[in-house]
Amino acid sequence: MAIFRLRVLNDNFIILNDPKVAEDLLGKRSSNYASRKFLPYASFYRSGHKRMILMPYGEEFKKQRAAMATLFRPEGVLSNRDRQERQAKKFIYDIMTSPEHYASHLKQYSAGIALGVSFGMSIDRAQIEAPNLIANTAAVGDDLFPGYWLVE
Repeated sequence: MAIFRLRVLNDNFIILNDPKVAEDLLGKRSSNYASRKFLPYASFYRSGHKRMILMPYGEEFKKQRAAMATLFRPEGVLSNRDRQERQAKKFIYDIMTSPEHYASHLKQYSAGIALGVSFGMSIDRAQIEAPNLIANTAAVGDDLFPGYWLVE
């Protein structure tokens, strides 16, 4: 078994070459090692400490993870089937009527599913809100680069 430390700029990466050790450290003792690097701008200013991908491992993270898990259990998936089918029909119609905008239609479809499943929005309401979700997601993606903002 070997453990290596790799330092890139100001970040440390620990590399484990034994799956059993990795499972013990990352699976069984995840509360000690599973947290994410704190990115002040993206975590606090952009997301108000509510975006799961940026949360440190803790009680709030566990609550959100449990809520997300309910959506992906078989009964959760089945409960959203009708909505997904209606959204898929809209996506196919959009592609057939304006195939040159396929990238936009795909983003709209994905955002519509996310907004409907997460917040119970109708397809029409999700159509209105989707551009905000798409723009926010793209902006947060930029914010995930450490050092992008001076506060980091």
